[in-house]
Amino acid sequence: MTIWPIKASAHLNTLNLGGDGDEVDLLEDVERNFSIRFQQKDVEELVSMGDLEALVALKRGRYPASGEDWERLGRIAREHLGNPGRIDRKTTLFVKFAQPREI
Repeated sequence: MTIWPIKASAHLNTLNLGGDGDEVDLLEDVERNFSIRFQQKDVEELVSMGDLEALVALKRGRYPASGEDWERLGRIAREHLGNPGRIDRKTTLFVKFAQPREI
């Protein structure tokens, strides 16, 4: 019988970015897709996908964000991370901020 390990983050609502450059890649993908540029100070306080959505809307001068913008952000995150499952506005970027997934 094979026992597959379950990652601790599997039951948490997080993208599980690890600080190993994957967060930079994701933010660069967002910048390209929305034709915007982030400054370091813009991204230092990001915790959740909702925070990222608000920042994108602010940079685009379209606040609050449109549903279309949210769908694009979700698609970018899924493509970048290999479809991590359900993503909502409470989904954290880093596991250290994560809460259990709502069922």
